[in-house]
Amino acid sequence: ASILHRDDGYVMAFYSKHGSDDLMRYRVTSTNTGDLTQWEPEQTLDHGSGVTYSNPFLLSEEDGKIYLFFRGESIDPHYYASTNRGDTWEGAHKLMVSPGERPYVKYACDGSNTIHFVYTEAHPDSYAGTSIYHMYYRNGGLYQSDGTFITNLVDAPIAPQLGTKIYDGTNATGEGWTWDVHLDTNGYPVVPYATFASRSPDDHRYRYARWDGSQWHDNEVAYGGTRLYNDQASYSGGICVDPEQPEVVYISSDVNITNGLANSSGRYELYRGSTPDFGASWEWRAITTNSIADNLRPIVPIGHTNETTVLWLNGTYTTYTSYDLDVVGLFGSNVVVE
Repeated sequence: ASILHRDDGYVMAFYSKHGSDDLMRYRVTSTNTGDLTQWEPEQTLDHGSGVTYSNPFLLSEEDGKIYLFFRGESIDPHYYASTNRGDTWEGAHKLMVSPGERPYVKYACDGSNTIHFVYTEAHPDSYAGTSIYHMYYRNGGLYQSDGTFITNLVDAPIAPQLGTKIYDGTNATGEGWTWDVHLDTNGYPVVPYATFASRSPDDHRYRYARWDGSQWHDNEVAYGGTRLYNDQASYSGGICVDPEQPEVVYISSDVNITNGLANSSGRYELYRGSTPDFGASWEWRAITTNSIADNLRPIVPIGHTNETTVLWLNGTYTTYTSYDLDVVGLFGSNVVVE
């Protein structure tokens, strides 16, 4: 599921099944007062092929045009667009195409005129050398990180490799996989992601890449430990960036994060890292210690006001469809469980 706060005060909720039917579903709140208890009837967009991963964005400089990105036909990234706040939609367009593979995309938007895409050309389990790329959309065009024009959006799809390569997955440090992206105060992307050293499913590493306006700074920052379960060699505990403090990340790891050796609990523990120099050096502190259950998939909400605000999953993660997990959060010095 995903949420879009429209410029007229109404809220839109988008949701779908995980590729098992053709409908992208959405609903709109009944009033623009911020009341999230009353919704208009469900509406659908029939893609004609399995859909998942809704990512809606509104650009104020395009008169409130909404772009809804998702994974669709041939497991490639697509988008719908609406110029009337979702009353009607242009037919689905393909953003990029990677024959026989499935690009994984993370998105970030400035709300004004730019949408950033950080992505792979494939799933790292199925493609040797999966790399990390970046491009952005602005004023009808797609561009590399340094502003080099790729093509007009209406002329997409493009090959993933036409974007700027942040990380080369053919290195000895192994394939990469996207985890998160947010924008700093300059509107530049900050990208935490995972790699699998020497292509080992039990030697995950976390990296942090940041654009400074002219170049990418990309550094390995911590040991991520082992895969979450045997059938998914590329599933890590997780890394995210604080969107309000892009020099701060949170990671989940079941090993000592500085040397990769066994930790004391044998569980995935959570850590907060901060960097003063675009990821070249880090200061770490533990958020959880001596846990009796795993702490996984941290995420920080946009617009938080407390110095520390982070959510994660605590419990047992057997597979992506089988789990017994609580959502927990750290707000200042208080931990709450839902």
